[in-house]
Amino acid sequence: ELLNAEKPGADIETVSVQVDEHKTDHHQLSSHAQLIDSLRSNDNLPEGENDVLQEILVRWDHCNELADERKDVLSAALDHIVNFEKAVSDVNSFCDATEKQLEEFDTVPLSNVDAVDALVDKHKEIQHAMLMKSADVDLANN
Repeated sequence: ELLNAEKPGADIETVSVQVDEHKTDHHQLSSHAQLIDSLRSNDNLPEGENDVLQEILVRWDHCNELADERKDVLSAALDHIVNFEKAVSDVNSFCDATEKQLEEFDTVPLSNVDAVDALVDKHKEIQHAMLMKSADVDLANN
């Protein structure tokens, strides 16, 4: 199962389901740990049984490694989603504030050169800030 585990989802609901499935798989794996430990400490096996035991122990260790890797991948996916949602929230807040600022300039008479220059400067600031927020969203997506 661990070898064929699907890639983490791109939304919080899918990843949450995958985390729950992983917890169930990990619980099943952990339920056999005591048996595996007792097999590891058993030195009184007949000659032919040692090879079988070694194969079982190697597969057990591999399953645990896969489970740990899966946990890390799912944890990274959750972090990615949280960072993305934060970036989107930041961009939304920024857009709300920007919209309010732009609405304030709506009543400025365009015949006033200083006001037009201030509006152009403000527009450049807003455009630069939006590019920075866009870079944050791109970073969160990658």
